[in-house]
Amino acid sequence: MHPLSKPTVDLSGQRFGRLVAISYVAGSPKKAWMCKCDCGATVEIRGRNLRIRKTSSCGCLKRDNLAAGIAVVHGMTRTPTYKSWNSMIGRCTNPAEPTYHRYGGAGVTVCREWREFAAFLSDMGIRPSGTTLDRIDVQGNYEPKNCRWASAKVQANNRGNNRLITYGGKRMTIRQLCDLTGADYSRTRDRICKLGWDVQRAINAPAQNKRKTA
Repeated sequence: MHPLSKPTVDLSGQRFGRLVAISYVAGSPKKAWMCKCDCGATVEIRGRNLRIRKTSSCGCLKRDNLAAGIAVVHGMTRTPTYKSWNSMIGRCTNPAEPTYHRYGGAGVTVCREWREFAAFLSDMGIRPSGTTLDRIDVQGNYEPKNCRWASAKVQANNRGNNRLITYGGKRMTIRQLCDLTGADYSRTRDRICKLGWDVQRAINAPAQNKRKTA
């Protein structure tokens, strides 16, 4: 069997840690890609190793980590923390990711330091149970000052498409309004978003009972 002259998956232009895939090495038995490293070196890397993020530099990362006293083998590949980091990198750099159009395709980037897991771990710490990675400013990038580990409820309140209302002089989401007042969320949301009611009427009007028909 002859080595493939064309790649089965096009990685050109995609970033993997410090590496950017430039061109497929035609006829390569290892299905390798010629990559440009941030340090300036070029190196051939097996495509599969790039996709699973096994290789993320030309070798300079290992040297830099050793010089800084950082263990290269972190043993966290299967942990929730690493999976959050890996997903973040994928949706911001890989056009093949289903959500790329909402992140990398929309201009959302990952700061240079966080292209390495060790730096991300140092800044964010271990991912707490029940949380995922959240951007505080949903229009901003992935960087230390704009990220946190947040619960699903906090993230729901932080979505860019949330309807914001004013209550008691404060801006909040309808979910936050209902948490504060004890109003039913579904009914209040429908009253404000579908019927156009004002906030006071939406939370204070009694529920209408549907008449039973014989």
